[in-house]
Amino acid sequence: MKSTWIRAALVVAALTTTLVACGDDDGGGDVDAGRADAGRADAGRSDSGTTPTEDGGFDAGGEDAGDVDGGDVDGGDVDGGADDAGTDGGGADAGTTDGGVMVTDPAATSAQIGAVRAADDGTIDLDIDEAVVTYLKPAVGTDPEGFFLQAQPDGPAVFVAIAAATLTPAPEVGDVVSFTATEVASAQGRRQITMVSGWAVLASGFDVSTLAVDRSAATDLVSALGTYEAELIQLNGTITGAFVGSGTGHEAAPIDTAGVTGSADLLLRMPTTLRESLDADVDLEPGCDFTATAPMWRFNARAQLSVYFEPDDIVVTCPAPTVDRASAISGTSVAVVFDRAIDPASVMASGAQFTITGGVTVSAAALSDRTVTLTTSALTSGTTYTVTVAASVTDLAGAAVDASANTATFTYSATLPCTGVVINELRVAGPGGAGDEFIELVNCGATDVPLSGYRLVYRSAMGTTDTALLTIGAVTLAPGGYALFANSGFTGTTVDGAFASGLAAGGGGIQLRDMDGAVLDSMGYGTATNAFVEGTAAPVPPSGQSVSRTPNGTDTGANAADFAVSASTPRAPNI
Repeated sequence: MKSTWIRAALVVAALTTTLVACGDDDGGGDVDAGRADAGRADAGRSDSGTTPTEDGGFDAGGEDAGDVDGGDVDGGDVDGGADDAGTDGGGADAGTTDGGVMVTDPAATSAQIGAVRAADDGTIDLDIDEAVVTYLKPAVGTDPEGFFLQAQPDGPAVFVAIAAATLTPAPEVGDVVSFTATEVASAQGRRQITMVSGWAVLASGFDVSTLAVDRSAATDLVSALGTYEAELIQLNGTITGAFVGSGTGHEAAPIDTAGVTGSADLLLRMPTTLRESLDADVDLEPGCDFTATAPMWRFNARAQLSVYFEPDDIVVTCPAPTVDRASAISGTSVAVVFDRAIDPASVMASGAQFTITGGVTVSAAALSDRTVTLTTSALTSGTTYTVTVAASVTDLAGAAVDASANTATFTYSATLPCTGVVINELRVAGPGGAGDEFIELVNCGATDVPLSGYRLVYRSAMGTTDTALLTIGAVTLAPGGYALFANSGFTGTTVDGAFASGLAAGGGGIQLRDMDGAVLDSMGYGTATNAFVEGTAAPVPPSGQSVSRTPNGTDTGANAADFAVSASTPRAPNI
């Protein structure tokens, strides 16, 4: 169910107005925010311990003036003095709904929420009266479904780990609710209510945006995470790293705000499906700015602003695309790589938007994500060229290539810039899922290399123990030739061998050894700090892409310098 901001029915400005009643509706015919009052009965639970009167209302302190008869108070109007005619049909008067229910003492409600959060795990018996439902958290992966409650902008707030559909009536954003918390638990550092009784929805239409505080300048979002946990907050920030797995069905990326910079424990988290949706529009990645309003989730010490709905929760803007690099992948082809995904409709197949110095002509252009492969006239070995891109090439959001960063230089070499057999490309997750992964080798030498008996081994990011991937069979690699080894989920071309052990998406290391165990090549990626890393680890290959030696075959002994994120090109030159 998609969360929406409901803004017209209940105004929080009247916080000190007296709670008039929690009675029945006007004969069951009135509807608040599209939901009938008849479905909002107090289920036998009265305010301040009072009991139902004969007409279905509640005796407020024992006085007849507190009884509700079909929506009107005996001896007074239910709207606190306003004309009741203005409340029927789901309308609102002076910030009340037709039931006359308001958040009358938010400080008291906040104290009740705080008491529940402070209670020991297990069975409890603590009331929460007139709390506001600020956000519905859907079922995604193994995360608990539930909703968040709050009464004041500065909190505290609490997560109720109960599926909304299991309660009657089911809570919606903007509902004012009362109940008794009967069980509380801790999970991954979070405090959450796991069982309730006496559930009652008192009103709907509370403007929850009035509870969301801009915390962009807060310096203690991580260090004082318990203060912000479950609160509805707004953050303006910048994505500073790649999105990686963050629990089943979720991804998260580190972010910077005005108050917190450089922290690995402040994250923007969302379902993978939402990240993919945003990617399709703006190519969500490091450097993009965002404004988001959502509850602060937590995973132990990690503060995770968790958004689930677009555009309600998040708006993203990204910088104009730039040319990241260019390389010659053959004597008649050049790859131009951008820092952002490029709109296919903006690239002309004729290649007319690309010019190359030295009299080189471009006759065709083909786009794959953020890489344009150009077909050119003959390149001269040892010559350095510059390619320039026209402003008519745009990213997915329609932004033109930055005029100050629309060129790249490259040098064509007729021979590969490495010696022997090296690990040339790695993918850890492709279109077919986590098992759609491969390792590519290339022979940079001048003679054939029999690979029979060579072994590929893997280590976890900080591991010290080898995991055997496979022993290569009868494969001979010609000069400039490629060998391809893949997991069982690989969806590409024919392979030279299969391995069953998966490669971690966040970081790991690969090593190639000959039949005597001598190390021929090593590389580490992502968070790897194991002994396979040469220099600094290569970047994490995002889902569907690879990390490849760029230009093809480059081996300086420093993984971070030699490998770059690129389109996947199994058994072909890297781009």
